[in-house]
Amino acid sequence: LTSDGLIDIQTAAGNLTVSNPVQAGGAGTINLDANAGNVVINSPVTSNTGSVTISGNTDVTHGIDGHVTVSSGVAGTVTETATTGNLTMDGSSVITTQGGSVTLSAPLGSIALGQVDAAAGNIFVETPTGNITKNTIDPAVNLVGGSAYCFAQSGVGSAAAIRTTLSQFQGEVTAAGDLQVFDTGASLTLSAWNGGIHSIRTNSGLIGIEASGGNLTVSDPVQAVL
Repeated sequence: LTSDGLIDIQTAAGNLTVSNPVQAGGAGTINLDANAGNVVINSPVTSNTGSVTISGNTDVTHGIDGHVTVSSGVAGTVTETATTGNLTMDGSSVITTQGGSVTLSAPLGSIALGQVDAAAGNIFVETPTGNITKNTIDPAVNLVGGSAYCFAQSGVGSAAAIRTTLSQFQGEVTAAGDLQVFDTGASLTLSAWNGGIHSIRTNSGLIGIEASGGNLTVSDPVQAVL
């Protein structure tokens, strides 16, 4: 616990486990880094307005109470990286900002989503060698934000659609695998808002996008490559 200062906890060897709450007041930021192991979040990690960065050399895992929260202000972001393993959220765990971006990355593994709420902020979920799935039970929403970008090798919501409440979505699957999204917001635009040409692109996989609450607008190309 700090009133307005940095919390920086790193392990040189072994895992870093959060078993009791971690809290930074004021503009204090939080950095949790397992340089040679896993980060396991079993208790809330909360900043007031500061950003939160969590890095595991192998996995990052959120338990049922492993919530990560920026509680006020739009500047605070959440960035999580599972460097060589998987980033896994329990279906009940929640990452929350008040408009700051949320970035989840597993460069050499896969990502299983719980619930991410960035208010009107941007969400980035990237796993260039794995897939993006969910651990929630419908109707829980996985991604709430202004815009979201999902990038995976072998599927985004292949087994069960990722549920979203967004204004804009962009997604790409680079190998065999489906891309399925079920949006519950007032309207959804498929847009290349994060760069590139396509709003949605798969490589031999199904594209399934459903806007249950309003209009679905395609503003940039959608392509399923055979």
